[in-house]
Amino acid sequence: MPKADLRQEKRLLSRKQDMSSELCPRCGTVRNIVKTSRTRMAKDAGRTIKKIRTNVFHCETCHTFVRSEDVETGEKANVKM
Repeated sequence: MPKADLRQEKRLLSRKQDMSSELCPRCGTVRNIVKTSRTRMAKDAGRTIKKIRTNVFHCETCHTFVRSEDVETGEKANVKM
């Protein structure tokens, strides 16, 4: 098998491992969850502008909202607010 095919196969395997499953509130069973991300900027108490990534999780089958989480990226924004 050529090296390019092996690299692509590894990528596909890592994508499958990233798929998470959770209990869907609407379906009532464990379903695959689709994650979408959005990045925004916010000021903390010290008036430092930080980037915050919001991850939103929906059911893959019925597209019902499951949960969301805010994660600080650790990066400082280069924008004045």
